[in-house]
Amino acid sequence: MTDGEESSVGPERDEPVRDRDRGWTQWLPSIFLVLAVLAGATGVVYWMLDRPSSNAVEIFLATPTPQPPPVAHVTGAVVSPGVYTLDLNSRVGDAIAAAGGALSSADVSVLNLAAFVVDGERIEVPVSLAPAGTPDTTPDTSGDAPAAVADALPVVTAATAGLVDLNSAGRPELESLPGIGPVRAQAIIDWRTVNGRFESLDELREVPGIGSETVAAIRGLVTPR
Repeated sequence: MTDGEESSVGPERDEPVRDRDRGWTQWLPSIFLVLAVLAGATGVVYWMLDRPSSNAVEIFLATPTPQPPPVAHVTGAVVSPGVYTLDLNSRVGDAIAAAGGALSSADVSVLNLAAFVVDGERIEVPVSLAPAGTPDTTPDTSGDAPAAVADALPVVTAATAGLVDLNSAGRPELESLPGIGPVRAQAIIDWRTVNGRFESLDELREVPGIGSETVAAIRGLVTPR
């Protein structure tokens, strides 16, 4: 082959190679764009996975507040009515015990002694409709009158004289006095049952629930015979 032929053939043989190289390199921008998009998408996914969730719930444990001891007002047929501060988880029975216990005339069967005491609660111990120890004043027509009837005779005498005898009066006579209701009347009877006769009107202040004002209100209406 002559030089002329080589010069004419050489360029024609190199042309397909250049076309092939140029066809591969023309996709480089697209490849870089795809890689950039993939890198950006990977970064977004990582950021979303790494960020704290907005639905996360924070749990705070509340510090328990110290509960104050309950304070109850105990009234009615108890030895010492009043307001008492009790221990935590105290029951109604504990409140009655704090007030000195129930009187013999009390009817605690109507109360739930096992119930918890609520702060500020008023606990009223009722009087039994048939108090124990009430003397039987029914007249006995067969023979001598019983001692109870004999003891009741001075009451009639005192009532006739316009004064109530503290040592023999029953509940109806005592309740007729100002400031003396069913509970205080029974408390007077219970006191003289335990301690004996009243020697003076001022001894009434020793009866639970009766103070100086009550004694002053009934002075001149009663007598310790």
